[in-house]
Amino acid sequence: MVTVIIKRPPFLTKRLTKSGKIPSKQIKGTSLKSLVKLRGVIASPFEKSPIEGGMMFFKKGKTEVLRYALWVSRKLSRTYGPMVRAPARAVELAFFLYGFRSPVKEPGTEKKPGWAVPDWQRAYREGPRTRINWSMLELNPYVKLLYRIRESTVHVRV
Repeated sequence: MVTVIIKRPPFLTKRLTKSGKIPSKQIKGTSLKSLVKLRGVIASPFEKSPIEGGMMFFKKGKTEVLRYALWVSRKLSRTYGPMVRAPARAVELAFFLYGFRSPVKEPGTEKKPGWAVPDWQRAYREGPRTRINWSMLELNPYVKLLYRIRESTVHVRV
């Protein structure tokens, strides 16, 4: 029988303190989270809805509806998602860095552009039982911009 002993490199071993914990440091920072709420209807490839046309009673009709739903979800998440994600993150960062009048980033100190924009609504909640307060800008009945700023603490290994 042959026994092979493999030693771990020194940078992979855990440095433990006397209490047995890995030494870490707390870092506090502010972060911005934003959402775009869209309310609308995606058009159907059927002239009549599947239920009105009686297609839901046939197996072939069900598979066609499910196939179309899968196609739409893949198209939205894999085709249009990456094209929108990077510019949206860039706009979030620009708003977080340059969108406030004071260095302390608080709701109510946002800069307004030169054109007509409605005021932000404070303490907006998405549902009746949610606890998170957002600042909301309603552009039209179908599009809402939401953001919130929060302080978060992160533990980083030393």
